[in-house]
Amino acid sequence: MTRKPPHSVRVLHKWISDHSDATGEPVVRAQRWVSFMVIATVLDRVRNERDEPLFLLKGGAAMELRLGLQARATKDFDVSFRERMDELLVHLDTALRQPYGDFAVTRSEVTPIGPTASQRLDVKLAYRGRSWQTVRLEIAPAEGAAGQDVDPVAGVPLDRFGLEALERVPCVSVGIAWPPTVVMMEPWRLTYPLEATELDFDPLDVEVAAERVQRVIEEIDAAR
Repeated sequence: MTRKPPHSVRVLHKWISDHSDATGEPVVRAQRWVSFMVIATVLDRVRNERDEPLFLLKGGAAMELRLGLQARATKDFDVSFRERMDELLVHLDTALRQPYGDFAVTRSEVTPIGPTASQRLDVKLAYRGRSWQTVRLEIAPAEGAAGQDVDPVAGVPLDRFGLEALERVPCVSVGIAWPPTVVMMEPWRLTYPLEATELDFDPLDVEVAAERVQRVIEEIDAAR
């Protein structure tokens, strides 16, 4: 029997808490994935003339979906935008304009991420008129031909909470030949040092980081 939608934020919190007690999944992770799946479903509304999604999930959240990670890999929702960046706000506001079920979705002002074309904003979710969560959304232009490929990945079911969402979330494809060769994308030279500094991550030099990743790939390939 399908569960009816919760009639308030308080009930939704209660159902998530009960789920956490029954499964051991942390409450904050379950809450975050409710928000992520709502945002993914809302963004999926905007499509091109071939009925393909314009926004593709990438980064830590996409990795969580693919690998079924239980630990929190990311608190941000990172997407790739498959059209010109000067058209971003038109499509984004089209996606957010209508509520999704009992969720209202609004956004903050958009700010650039350093000297790049990428953009950052906060997406605010409210459920039946009460604040639910705020999620940081980072949007980058699709990088090369690979960034245009869509990989539908199984989403997180929300029916246990009486909610609906995408069965499969469109993600940036990671389909590559093995062993892959790390190819430096020019925007990385600008974005990587900013992100590495923010995360206090070593190395700060993107070329050094790329060389280390390539060595790890080669070691994995040699061990096969």
